[in-house]
Amino acid sequence: MRLPAIAALCLTLLLAACGEESGTHALPGYMEAELVLVGPEESGRVDTLSVKEGGRVKKGDPLFTLESDSQKASLAAAKGRLEEAESSLTLSKVSLERAKDLRERGVVSQARLDDAQSTHDSNLAAVAAARATYDEAAVRLDKSKVNALQDGTIEEIYFRVGEVVNAGQPVVAILPPGNLKVRFYVAEPVRASIHIDEKVSISCDGCPSGLTAAVSFIAREAEYTPPVIFSREERRKLVYLVEARPIGDTANLTAGQPVTISLAPPLEGTGS
Repeated sequence: MRLPAIAALCLTLLLAACGEESGTHALPGYMEAELVLVGPEESGRVDTLSVKEGGRVKKGDPLFTLESDSQKASLAAAKGRLEEAESSLTLSKVSLERAKDLRERGVVSQARLDDAQSTHDSNLAAVAAARATYDEAAVRLDKSKVNALQDGTIEEIYFRVGEVVNAGQPVVAILPPGNLKVRFYVAEPVRASIHIDEKVSISCDGCPSGLTAAVSFIAREAEYTPPVIFSREERRKLVYLVEARPIGDTANLTAGQPVTISLAPPLEGTGS
């Protein structure tokens, strides 16, 4: 999504110089996407892929699933142990109630009642442990199904069905609305005249007129510093990165698309 740094700077300096001579400030730039990379929390083989590059997704839509045979087997085994533990708990509860009744009538000793209580408590703990194991297995199975956490467009797919992906590796890249930005560079004499939230005009080949963006970031440090003492003439070789958020239809532009940014001429007396 990024242009080569040297080419971008050279082109910026060239147009910036032309702009100063003509009294305008038209600068080259490009659209860049802040992609959201979505991958699984556990390693596995991609079993299904529910999206295509360029397609749109909404929050909650399925993206992909991993093979889950082992997770399903673990869940089934955990369910069996839980059911067995619950059955034992039911029997121990009946035995405890019976022991309490017999103890009240003096038929059994206190030791017999204590044993029944101990067995019941042990079965309670066994059920809690079995339920925790079951819940953990259910979560692991659920993690094999990955859904979109926000609306957006599928920009790239890195793994296809049948390929093995490691935990944390991105399988798809999503571009949410609002994660597109305009990047351009301004020469040192122009930097002081640009301000956050200032609107700039955007134009590109085949694009509708009237596109705009709002400045959201201005770099404090220069991207290029020549190894010379900066005279008034040399300062124009310093360029600063500026980013702007698209407004309205500008958000429909494509990531990586080259654009031209038109700045309002600085007020008289503000230049260097």
